[in-house]
This record gives sequence, structure tokens and C-alpha cells, in this order.
Amino acid sequence: MATRTDSPQVTALLDAVEKTFGRPVRTPSDFVLVADRIESRTHEHISDSTIKRLWNPRLGYATVSDRTLNVLARYAGHPHFLDFCRQLAAQGVLESELVSGRHGIRAEDLAIGSLIRIAWLPDRECTLRYLGERQFEAVETQHAKLQPGDTFFCSSFLPGRPLYVDHLCHDGEIYEQYGMGTEHGLTRVEVSDILTTPPPVFATELQQRVYETFSALSIPFGRVDTDPGLTMEDCLHIGARIGVRVVKTLFLCNRQQTEFYLYVTTDDRPFVTRDFCGALGIPRVSFAPADKLWALTGVTVGATTILSAILPQAAPVHLVMDRSVARSEWFACTDGTPTCFVKLSTEDLLRKYLPASGHQLTLID
Repeated sequence: MATRTDSPQVTALLDAVEKTFGRPVRTPSDFVLVADRIESRTHEHISDSTIKRLWNPRLGYATVSDRTLNVLARYAGHPHFLDFCRQLAAQGVLESELVSGRHGIRAEDLAIGSLIRIAWLPDRECTLRYLGERQFEAVETQHAKLQPGDTFFCSSFLPGRPLYVDHLCHDGEIYEQYGMGTEHGLTRVEVSDILTTPPPVFATELQQRVYETFSALSIPFGRVDTDPGLTMEDCLHIGARIGVRVVKTLFLCNRQQTEFYLYVTTDDRPFVTRDFCGALGIPRVSFAPADKLWALTGVTVGATTILSAILPQAAPVHLVMDRSVARSEWFACTDGTPTCFVKLSTEDLLRKYLPASGHQLTLID
């Protein structure tokens, strides 16, 4: 048996776990520590990845098993999940109240850096970044008086309710109060990961060149900031957030380290040296060393990307891609850093970005 993760009873149970834990569960270290404390108290194991997906449902499961719910309930001081639900009913907690609270967003529940997307009539949209201590900064706006860089203070966002904020700093002026959606309320309130503007500060030369090229060629994109996606399992969760599966990109070389290849394939296709070399008619290749990866593509391990083709030092590198990837509508990869992933149309990649790099792309089956 399984229960939906967005049910009000599960929401209430996660709140009870946080109360037992002593603080909100938000960071990777929290996930590990909660899993450890659960095992210490209940002598039952729940992995930190399961904890992460429960507290971030957009990354993982639509349902949660009875066993997991029972272990969480025991950690929170109840014999089992059914007993927890009975106590909720006995306390007179209404499901509608729990659902309403779940759909609203409170500043105190957010981690610093979280993104909130709101909208209101007739066509106003705004993406906000949480700065901490109830303060938010506008990072993207559409058709609104708010502009990127504006800051304000507020405690919560509720769909269908007007949003009144305090101490708005706009265009060098301070406004003690400002209202949005004052007649019909907010039409959308959601935690959002996807940004459509470049990072405010570039971490590497490649990252800067990538976004400058997107701008010069009018290539629209979406991006998400993440923990490093060092494994394909990590990339599956990142792909769920960005809305398309992240490709696997390998950096390969011959035995003499005189010929180098950036090979783009699907995340679930195993790399078989014989098949790859046979398709290209080349001698055996293996994974290139990390120093060559940095010298030729401008990235470290965990950030390998075909977008490196735009760098002058990548000129000798051969670009190879599976036909199945080239036929897909969307393309997602790192932007040259292990903590930011971008999504763009495959057509823009093949017809705009790669031609601008001066490279020829070889497609294989």
C-alpha cells in the first residue's frame, strides 16, 4: 500500500518529524542527519535520498510506502502512521486546513536562495529569490512595476489573496507598503527552480561565454541551480526539475592523447568502446584525464558539456552525438559548472550554437 505524498496527513507527519528534529529539513546535511536520527531512535533505516524526495516532492515520488510512513510516525512519537492519523482526527484538524496551508508559502519555511514564482491579473508575473529574514528580491519580472533587483519584506504568499509587502526598495525609492493582486488576489504561487536569465556572477570563463553566446544568437534557455550532479542518478532528479532528461557527455581520447572527443548520448545508454570506435572508424579510446578535460574544455569533472565547443582551446576536440539525442525536441546539460544545468531547444543547439563554434558534429547510431 502507498499514500500520496501531497496528502494532508503526510504533510502533517512531515511537520511532526521536523518538530522532533528541532528545525526545518531543507539542506543535504539535514537529510543525512534526519536519516541518522531516525535509525538511532527506531532502529529502522530510511535513506537520506528518500528523505530528500519526501521533503522535495517535485524531485521524486508521487506516493510513499506504508513502511516509510510507519517509521516516520515512530520517530515522531507514535506507534504507527494510522495512530498518527487518528490523533489528527481527534484533535479536530480539518483536511481543508492542512491542504490550504500546504498550498500557501511561508517565508519561515524557505531556505535562503529559494525561488518563488507569483502571478496576478491581468498578465503580471514575478520570480523572487528569498534572501532570509522575510526579505525577497525580484530576479525576473514580466509586465509588472517590480523590476529585477527590487527588494521587499513579507511573511507569506497565499493563492487567491492579495499580496501586501513592506519596505519595497524600487528604483532608489523606499515604499512602506505595496500591493499586488489587490482585486482578485494572486493567481499563481509556486516554488520555482527555473530561471531564464544568466547567473549574476559567472564562476568560469566557459560559463560566461555560454550565456554571452545565447544572448548574441537569441537562444532562449531555462536554467536551474543545483547541488553538483556528479552521478546519473543526480541528473535524473535535475532533469525532473528542468523538465527534460539531462544528456550524458563523455570526454574521450586515444591512447597517445592526441585525439579528443566530446560524446553526447542518452543518460541510460551504456558506453561501449567497441561500438563507439567502430561507428567512427577510429582506434580504441578511453576516458581522458582530468587535466586534459580542464585544458581543452574549461570544465572540471562533473561539468562536462558540449557547450565547451565555444571555447577557442576546444577547437581540436571532435564532437560526436547519438542520432536519438539530435532528434529530441529539448536538450539539457551543464552550463560548464557542476551546479547549474541549462535547457534549450535541440534545434537551437544544432543550428545556432554549434555552428557559431566552428565545429562539425558527427552523428552516430
